[in-house]
Order: sequence, then C-alpha cells, then structure tokens
Amino acid sequence: MPGEYVAQFAPEIRDNPAWAEHGTITDLGKAYLSLKDAQSKAITLPTENATPEQVRAFYDKLGVPKAPTEYDVSTDGLPEDAKALEQMFRDNALKAGLTKGQAKKQWELLSGVIKTGTEQHKTQQDALKQTFPARLASALDKDYPVKAERDQAATEAQNLFKAFADRTGLTKALEAGNLHLDPAVVLAIAKDEKTRQPGEFQRGSDGKAPQQGTMGHYSAEFIAKYGKK
Repeated sequence: MPGEYVAQFAPEIRDNPAWAEHGTITDLGKAYLSLKDAQSKAITLPTENATPEQVRAFYDKLGVPKAPTEYDVSTDGLPEDAKALEQMFRDNALKAGLTKGQAKKQWELLSGVIKTGTEQHKTQQDALKQTFPARLASALDKDYPVKAERDQAATEAQNLFKAFADRTGLTKALEAGNLHLDPAVVLAIAKDEKTRQPGEFQRGSDGKAPQQGTMGHYSAEFIAKYGKK
C-alpha cells in the first residue's frame, strides 16, 4: 500500500500503482536519490554534434586512455622483437577504443600465446641441435660406410659450411632458418664451398677390408690420405 504522502500529489498521479513500492516518503526520497545517482553514472553515446570535450568525457567514463602509453601492457618475459608488437598493439587498442581493462586482458591472451610458442620453438631448437650429429651421419652413411671416414667427412662438411657462412656473412640468416641444422643443406653448401678450395671433397671407400686403427676401422683409401690415428 502507498503511504499517506500520496494525498499530497495531484489527482492525476495520485493513483499510480508505482507509489505502492514506497511505504513512506523517506522510502520515496531514497528511491529518487538512487535513481539520480544511477543517471549520473550512465553512459550516453555522443551525438553527431557532440564537441570534442563531450566525446572525450564519454571515453573517460568508459575507461579509454588518452594515449597508447597509458595501457598496462608489458613485454617482460617475451622475445626482444616483441617490442614492435607491443607498440602496434597499443596504437591499435586506442584506435579501437579499448578500455585499459579490455586491452590488458587481450594482451595477456596474446602474450601467453607468444610465450607458449617461444617455449615450443626452444624445445624444437634443442631437439634439432641434439639430433643433428646423428642425422648428418645418417645422410653420409651411404657414401661413407666406414665410421672413421664418415666422422671425418662430417667434420669437413661442417667446417666448409662454416667457412661459407663466414665468407658470405650469412651466419645469422642461416641460423634463423635452422639451415645450419639441416644435413641436406649443410652437405650441399659444403660441396659447393669445396670447389673454391684445392682438392676434392673426400669420398668414402666401399668399406671392404678395412684396417684397424686406434679409433676404429679405416679403409686403405683413408689411411693413404690421413694415416692411422
């Protein structure tokens, strides 16, 4: 039931059922103040004729910063080249009108993906490094059935590959693509690099009748060129 205060209202609004929600005039006053507070916090979209100040006030209420540098994002724990991505993210976040909270959540998701990818890349890189000697030996196995000759050829191929990388200044580029850990690439470059040096790339023997040395079996061809070790 509405309070007795409704008797003070004009006849045309006195019978409105809304007054039943407020038993006393104090209850009505509290409801009015609560409504005014909610209205003051309400966000109204700027009209086409809004001034820059009104537009800025709208963004301030949303929590959109004034400059990209105000976003709370960081590249801590990310690769060095993530700095450029961070700046791009800040600029685009501001253009999109993201609030600080929205941008932070999106950056956390993005940086998490980058960290996971970086960790996976490192794991793969470590695996390539650990297995490279075995993979290179496997690639040389057919031409060098004798282990000692195969080891010698592997060492020579890696030295020739390094000589090529140093001579051309392509060390970083080759490493960036993991080409220095690809036996096929290493052997192809070594073969080409060998043409720039005196002598031929050492060919393996057929592996028959090897002689025993201190480090294993050696073919006659290998001993003739390198001697026993």
